[in-house]
Formats: sequence, structure tokens, C-alpha cells
Amino acid sequence: MRYKSITAMYTLFALFVGAAIASAAGIQGAGSFLFSFGEVTLEQKEARQQAVSIHKYDPSQGEILKIIDMKTVPEEIRPGQAAKIEITYLLISPAERNDRVKGNLVIRWEREMMGRAEIHNNTGNGTYVMAVPLYFYPKGYNARYGGYEIVMELESGALRDRGETVLKINEI
Repeated sequence: MRYKSITAMYTLFALFVGAAIASAAGIQGAGSFLFSFGEVTLEQKEARQQAVSIHKYDPSQGEILKIIDMKTVPEEIRPGQAAKIEITYLLISPAERNDRVKGNLVIRWEREMMGRAEIHNNTGNGTYVMAVPLYFYPKGYNARYGGYEIVMELESGALRDRGETVLKINEI
């Protein structure tokens, strides 16, 4: 099953435009790369029964929201290239139901926040892979190369989990 998150596209478009305006105005900390996000997708990897079996879930554990894996594909790019952030997570409860999952995606370079996005999805129990395409564009001579820390914080009701990965931007 494949889902699309339109909410994320609007949030991320605003982030891209805001960075461009701040950069043009000469505001410090606006970022040395402008970046934009593509269409966020969510694909169910395992249905509830499969997830229960694979992850050895017992209803006495209550509700679980857990980031199983988070990575960038590829791990290194150059300005003008694209990468995809993939977040694999488990959402399971004692009884099948649909839950709202909110993701807060933050991109940092040397602890300075370069961008942030909020992603909303409604899903049932199971394991899901969320894919967030990310495009980097060079801004100028003061481009910041190196490792960008990417953090995703997921929440569903009172449940929370956090995952991290790094995307390296190499010089042209």
C-alpha cells in the first residue's frame, strides 16, 4: 500500500522559499545551500500480522512506535544532485486501528538548523517506509560542504521515537 503526504510538500515549499528570501536579503544563517523536497511517500512494508510475528510483539507491551532504520540514499552527493531520506518505522497496538503519525524532520550543519519540515500521515498497524526526496542546489562561493545531520522525530499520541542519519555534500 502506498500513501502520499501532501501536507509535507506545502511545509517544505515554504521552507525553500523562506530560505531563498532570507538569502537574498543577506540574513546570516539562512544556509549556504538552498534545498527543496520532493513528494513524500509512505509504503507499507509489513501488515499488522506480519509485523507482530517478525518483531515478536505481545499485546502486553501496549502501543509501540519505533524507528527501525533511517538512512540516506546515496550517503554522499554533490550540489545539484538528489538524495532520498528513508525512515522505516513500526507502529503497533494491541488492536488494529488507524493512527495519525507526525514526523518532524530537521536538517543541521554543524549544529545550525538549516531546515525543518513537518510530515503528517494516517496509518494502520504495521511497518512502513517513509521516503523523503531531498534536492540540494549550490548558492554561491561560500557553500557549506561536509556532513549534514538529519534527524526525524516521530510521534503518535503519547508515543515518540527519534532517528538520525548523515548526508555528506562533497565539493563539485
